[in-house]
Amino acid sequence: MTEAFRLMQEAVARLEPGPVTLSCSATIMTKWLIPRLGEFKHANPNIEIRFNISHGEVNFIQDQISVAIRSSMKRPPPGVVSEPLLREQIGPVCHPDYQANLGMTSIASLSRARMLDTATRPTAWNEWTALMHCEDIRLAPHERYEHFYLMIEAAVAQLGVALVPRYLVEKEIASGQLVAPFGFVESPYTLSLWIAPHECLRDEVRKLSIWIRKQMEPSAAVPQVMGEQRSFA
Repeated sequence: MTEAFRLMQEAVARLEPGPVTLSCSATIMTKWLIPRLGEFKHANPNIEIRFNISHGEVNFIQDQISVAIRSSMKRPPPGVVSEPLLREQIGPVCHPDYQANLGMTSIASLSRARMLDTATRPTAWNEWTALMHCEDIRLAPHERYEHFYLMIEAAVAQLGVALVPRYLVEKEIASGQLVAPFGFVESPYTLSLWIAPHECLRDEVRKLSIWIRKQMEPSAAVPQVMGEQRSFA
């Protein structure tokens, strides 16, 4: 019966498509999507977009989702079209004054800093030290935030050092609000675009998907910071 109802809902969605609905996390929405969204709306004034703020599992039929941006930490439902967007690059960021006041010149000097993390990635600092081949340096988080965007704001406010994906803080780094003392390193995670199978042929969905992929390209192409800036001592 469950499968029968699912097929019925999918058939109705095909016959009577509603607005294009994009699902992504609150951080991606505020730090990445909204600053760029005006360009898409200007080029596609007749496409109505609704938003679903979430970062977990997706029920494309029940929640009427057209496309979703998700980390590879989540598995797409069966039948969903999944397209890779970018490989994450992660690194510690902080306010330039915080770095100067702390005398942050090496990864070991992070032990004097207030370490910030998020509820969604409680093991992020351990993962990063492993990627940097300095597991002997123990970095215990002092403060945890519910979302990345809150932790980023805390770093801008000089409350500590945040470990974040590069594409979420490019604006703050470019404006000088944040610096990345040790650069960024490729993480094990990727961002993907999930497309509902019953929506993938819609012209509006196709245009939004193409736009998202193109907008992700500059972030994906950003080179890693040179190794000499990653001092372990």
